[in-house]
Amino acid sequence: DAAPTSLGDASLQARKLSNRLLVTIRDDVAAHDRVATRLRAQEASVVRPSDPVFREATSALESELERLPFRTNQRERIIRDLGKEFAIEPSTLTLRSIAEGERLRTSVKEVQRLNRRVAALIRMHRDVTREILNSVLGDGSGRNLLDGGTLIDAEV
Repeated sequence: DAAPTSLGDASLQARKLSNRLLVTIRDDVAAHDRVATRLRAQEASVVRPSDPVFREATSALESELERLPFRTNQRERIIRDLGKEFAIEPSTLTLRSIAEGERLRTSVKEVQRLNRRVAALIRMHRDVTREILNSVLGDGSGRNLLDGGTLIDAEV
């Protein structure tokens, strides 16, 4: 970008940067909403991991997560350009201080909450499965099936 030659050019450049940042923030919010939707689908189908809904939600979630570094770099570049434009140290600019911070913060909190719920459901499902295996395949010794090849012996 060429350096502005007048106050009007500087104002136009600032508006362009602000608009780019607003679009980037909206993209971030939309991405967090998509992640929350995928986490809800995983949460609903976590007890049926072979269910196509679970696999589709997991695949879509992986795609969203792969785009995170790109969106982060894009947002940081725009914030750095805004800092230069207004002669403000870019490290002092944050999304909260610039625009739509509350909506993004709400989306991020929702994703974190759903992620914790899905993780807890998966842990619970794993523990129940382990308990069932121990009850059905256990040899009565109280030894954990996952210790020392017990599960392999039971399958043979």
